[in-house]
Amino acid sequence: MSRFFESELIARGQLGPLWNNLREQPHYIQSFVKQMQPQVKQIVAGYNVNYRQLNDASQMGLLFDIATLSKDQIIFTVLTSL
Repeated sequence: MSRFFESELIARGQLGPLWNNLREQPHYIQSFVKQMQPQVKQIVAGYNVNYRQLNDASQMGLLFDIATLSKDQIIFTVLTSL
């Protein structure tokens, strides 16, 4: 029986070198993530969504995605640095 998702194989074989490069040069991923952010003002599931960069005294977070979950609900992903 084959596995649908084998995270160890993917991590070791395909994502390992990319992850190591990003860890060594984090400014590249920060630039990429900022370019991938959704529009600052948009309407999602009937809501006016205005967002800004989320800042905390100890870490920074970026709103990475906003999507419609249902006709009156939204879902979002926030990416934070560790």
